[in-house]
Amino acid sequence: MNRKAKIKEKIVCFCYNVSETTVIEAIKGGCKSLMDIRRETYASTGCAGCSEEVKKLLRKHATEDSSEDGETEESKVSNG
Repeated sequence: MNRKAKIKEKIVCFCYNVSETTVIEAIKGGCKSLMDIRRETYASTGCAGCSEEVKKLLRKHATEDSSEDGETEESKVSNG
């Protein structure tokens, strides 16, 4: 059988079906805070149960970007 392999994406926000990839792309696109992510993707705007996971992604991926730019993590990430 020839079935196309489906890659399952990790869902971060089940209320709005927002994937981890979508959140990471938003961070790389300039989102620097939880509020930025909420505005861009709607993640964490329903029950907010995913807010800690979204913040963890922000810390991880904003830090990766800041190492390229020479900026500190504190200047890139806010809880707002």
